[in-house]
Amino acid sequence: MHVIYSPKGRAGEYGELACTIYLRCTNKCLYCYCPTILHITSEEFHQQPEERANFLTYLEEDAKKLSKDEDLR
Repeated sequence: MHVIYSPKGRAGEYGELACTIYLRCTNKCLYCYCPTILHITSEEFHQQPEERANFLTYLEEDAKKLSKDEDLR
């Protein structure tokens, strides 16, 4: 599972790379598309956030791969 990724579309304006630490969100933005992408209800998605399982392990793996590939973003 990759946690570091290149944001697409408008999100790319803010940075060349991004990572998603948490699952779920409490902001409840009306335009939020995440529940649809994750195939869960809006109510389920907008509960207490939780950290992704093994996040630090995946982050370290992704960072090592970027370094090995000489990706200097």
